Amino acid sequence: MSAPDHPLVLVLGGDDNYAVPMAVTLYSSLRHCTANLPVAVYILDGGISSGSKQRLEYIALRAAPHVEMNWIPAMPESVPHGMHSAPWLNDTAFLRLLIPDVLPDDYTRALYLDSDLVVQGDLMEMWQVPFDGAAIMAVQDAGVPYVSHRHGIPSYRSMGLSATSPYFNSGVMALNLPRWRTERIGQQVMDYLHAHAHENHFGDQDGLNAILARDWKPLSATWNALSFIQAPYWPRNVRAWADSDFLREMQALRTRLPAAARIIHYAGPNKPWHQTAPSPLRRVWHQSLWKSGWYTPAEEAQSRLAFYPRWAAERFVINPVRRSTRPFRHRLTNWLAK
Repeated sequence: MSAPDHPLVLVLGGDDNYAVPMAVTLYSSLRHCTANLPVAVYILDGGISSGSKQRLEYIALRAAPHVEMNWIPAMPESVPHGMHSAPWLNDTAFLRLLIPDVLPDDYTRALYLDSDLVVQGDLMEMWQVPFDGAAIMAVQDAGVPYVSHRHGIPSYRSMGLSATSPYFNSGVMALNLPRWRTERIGQQVMDYLHAHAHENHFGDQDGLNAILARDWKPLSATWNALSFIQAPYWPRNVRAWADSDFLREMQALRTRLPAAARIIHYAGPNKPWHQTAPSPLRRVWHQSLWKSGWYTPAEEAQSRLAFYPRWAAERFVINPVRRSTRPFRHRLTNWLAK
């Protein structure tokens, strides 16, 4: 727990490419925070334009009038390049490794949130969860559940890890700041990434899982519900998973989205703000964007006109056709494979 006189600390980061989705994360976070503490937001600025900053400031004050906004400029040399192979990742994700160094020394914890989230639960609940000595708290990844996954940690055996050691998603994390500072965990992660640059897929997330494999506390999957678990392909992927409480939790969560998620995470390449990319729960994200105040009334009207025809076509025409033809397409794929 944080000291009573310390604020609830939220940290976001990115560049101007992520300013609009950052607005959704920021607005939904502050609107779903009933803390009786002051809230301090720190944005790791990897190149956000002045116009975007003004809109984000407006959104924060609109959502929580007493919020404290802090901008932390990131020097170009702070952001490593070419340290991951996932094409949708932004290099500014590495900025989260700097969090313990740029926050006030008397802060003992912070919540880091990616910029492709919609927060639906009260963040005060997560803020109050004890670390029990762990360096971070996070949620096991619904796409890469184990270090032995093909996108996990290739060198897991040499690290003494079992094939079923869980792999977490770093898009939502609570950080134990004293431990990070004392043990220089951010530097350990960077050292690992440099030494294994040839095999990193998810950048700093791989490094965090390698360094903290035995040193993280799992949170309920509702705190980082990956939107793609509602995609048609996801049930096929989990057939290879070992039976576990996590698997059963994810299967139950899938049937209760979006209402059951405290945080919806639009992880992966198909982002809801990409017009042509299929993205489950896209409407939830757009509704949060329209509520945030990012758009002027005219811009919001234009956004709604662009969104709803495509969404309706997907929901009432394209998706039903896909579902009805799936058995045929599956048989055809198997036949062609032979």
